[in-house]
Amino acid sequence: MQDLRLLKNILESMAEFLALDVLMGWTKTENSVAYHFEKAGGIDALEETQKCSNQEIYHMAAQLVQNYFELENEVS
Repeated sequence: MQDLRLLKNILESMAEFLALDVLMGWTKTENSVAYHFEKAGGIDALEETQKCSNQEIYHMAAQLVQNYFELENEVS
């Protein structure tokens, strides 16, 4: 249970950092938090987090991906 609380706090903090892009006008620039997060493999970590059985954690991670990152359409 403590791990889930920690993960939730991390996701909430990440949302606050990503919101800085809009606040500071950094959206879609190399200065953006999202840009550096993506370059560091953060999207892969968020996608892995979406495998969590806790629905709240899943939705928080999915919301971050949807709100702050443009993902290419995957073709099967």
